[in-house]
Amino acid sequence: MTLPSTRHRAWRAPRSGLDDLPHDGGGSRSRGTARHVDTLLLVAEPYFKSLEAAQRSFALAKDLGIGRIYMVANKIRSPRDEDTVREFAGRHTVGIAGVIPYDPAVVEADERGTAVMDQRPEATSVAAIRRLADQLLTTAA
Repeated sequence: MTLPSTRHRAWRAPRSGLDDLPHDGGGSRSRGTARHVDTLLLVAEPYFKSLEAAQRSFALAKDLGIGRIYMVANKIRSPRDEDTVREFAGRHTVGIAGVIPYDPAVVEADERGTAVMDQRPEATSVAAIRRLADQLLTTAA
């Protein structure tokens, strides 16, 4: 899949990894914020509550006029998990921008209060996030 270019870069590659995208569980998504956004990534896990939240976010993004909306399948443990997110995305005509596998290294880093990309830069989740970021930056350039 090729993502269209974006006006604003959501990802930067600082000294130790990727900056987090700003979010607060939905409260920051408003008309004021949306006028600066032309592409939105919805991160969803293959579970009912996560997909339900993604559905609400998708509807809000459409209402706010965000034209390009993609999903990132997160914490994927099996082909069935990935299929679940892909089926949801298909029902809502949303493309999948990336798939991030479930990775115990994320839990370990969280327990230590560190970023997984600082503690375990070779982790599978870090590699998947870097591929996604590279894809987004390449298409935005």
